[in-house]
Amino acid sequence: MTKKARIYLAAFAFLPITSQAQFGNMTEAQMQQMMQQGLKMQECFGQIDPSAMERLSERGQSIDAEITALCRAGNREQAQNKAIAFAREMASDSAVHALKKCGEGMANMLPKIVTEPEDYDHPETSSRQVCDNR
Repeated sequence: MTKKARIYLAAFAFLPITSQAQFGNMTEAQMQQMMQQGLKMQECFGQIDPSAMERLSERGQSIDAEITALCRAGNREQAQNKAIAFAREMASDSAVHALKKCGEGMANMLPKIVTEPEDYDHPETSSRQVCDNR
């Protein structure tokens, strides 16, 4: 069993405990359904090409370093533009679409991730400045 699989299994082992703490009004059946969805999601993640995941990770780290450097240099607008361009790039990436599809069953439990191009112009997301999180 890979290290990644062990991490997922450990996370899902604690899911009933954390779910009960967060969602105290969940029934046993709802918790079982949530765990089944989690296992399906884990299986789905296992189908995604590991090299694509590595590529996404490396690209994300590279862009993060560039954005951080721009923010530290006071180039907030350039940093914001780079972050938006990267987000749009990721929104059109097939591996990101596969990840999103894997997580659809857990969507109500996970925070919303901005992956739709129209979200970038939405007032709630467009008013945020990437440098404010650095």
